[in-house]
Amino acid sequence: MSDRVNAIRVNNFLRLVEEHFEGSVNAFAKKYSISPTPYYMILNGTRQFGSKVAKTVEQLFKLQPGQLDVEDGANEYETVAQIPVYANRLSAGNGNTIFEQDIVRHHAVDRNDIKIFGWKEENLCIFEVQGDSMTPELHDGQKVIVDTAQIEILDNRIYAISVHNDIFIKKMFKELGSGKLIARSENTAYPEKHFNGDDELRVIGRVVYLLGKLL
Repeated sequence: MSDRVNAIRVNNFLRLVEEHFEGSVNAFAKKYSISPTPYYMILNGTRQFGSKVAKTVEQLFKLQPGQLDVEDGANEYETVAQIPVYANRLSAGNGNTIFEQDIVRHHAVDRNDIKIFGWKEENLCIFEVQGDSMTPELHDGQKVIVDTAQIEILDNRIYAISVHNDIFIKKMFKELGSGKLIARSENTAYPEKHFNGDDELRVIGRVVYLLGKLL
């Protein structure tokens, strides 16, 4: 961790303690039933303001993840949303088994964009594309925003779906008459898939944004 990041965290922590506890670290610690010692060590320079302590402070003060690292962060975070990036990759191929759903980091997205597109930030998450079945529209390694509130299938839209614990990213269609779901790849080397009620298909959400491009 750089000295600059450490200094920003210290300054933001001091500002928060001043605003909420009249500058008393003891009062802050007592409020949350935690030891004040680590914080005094940080303030006197004998300990770094590490990521674990920073995360604890953000949670206690109900801040956005990463807000403690932003200089004069209270103002900037009024217009920036921190969208969670998940460890799972959305397979644009033959499937990627869901072993975990850990958040590995957060990605800053302009709240003005979220408002313009009519999304709600609590419904948004970010996944990384894996494979080549959605080329040329989506490529391996690109990141997409998924709106988990949009689970109703609309023809010719891209969705993140889960089938038997495998996750995919595909263009979805409803079969005329039967209402069965069809998942198609952009890459014609991959056959389309047909699903019915026995396939345990779950729609994670609609892929609404390739980072840098509206879909």
